[in-house]
Amino acid sequence: MKGILMSVPHEFTQAEIVKTRDFLKGRVHDKSKIVGGALTGNPFVSYGEVASHMGYEIETEWDGDRVGNLVGAVSYMEHACGNPLLSAVVVVAATQTPGKGLYSLGRELEFLKKDADLIAELTFWKNQVFEIVRRWGGHNSL
Repeated sequence: MKGILMSVPHEFTQAEIVKTRDFLKGRVHDKSKIVGGALTGNPFVSYGEVASHMGYEIETEWDGDRVGNLVGAVSYMEHACGNPLLSAVVVVAATQTPGKGLYSLGRELEFLKKDADLIAELTFWKNQVFEIVRRWGGHNSL
């Protein structure tokens, strides 16, 4: 039912994953670009914004984890197509940093070493965001 918030589902349909992917790519395109080799604008989307776009309500930590799993599913799909991990633009509103799932996925896909430190994690995140904006940002000018 459109307009009614519901709990985050246990499993995601292909349509939910695609809808989330398209939302994230649209936000990146509308809000950021690369100018002279530097990122401009704000490509980031909060987990709450993703949930709201999908019509989900985050009432518990479990609901938040499910939204994280949804954006993780988007990243798996994009990675399979040779694209960067789109979940890198999804951040915790209070800290404006990604959730722990991004780094777990980075380790699983061997972008990060198992024992990567904070500097390695932040560098990985920055590189993923830059590549996302380079690919999908609005009117890039390298």
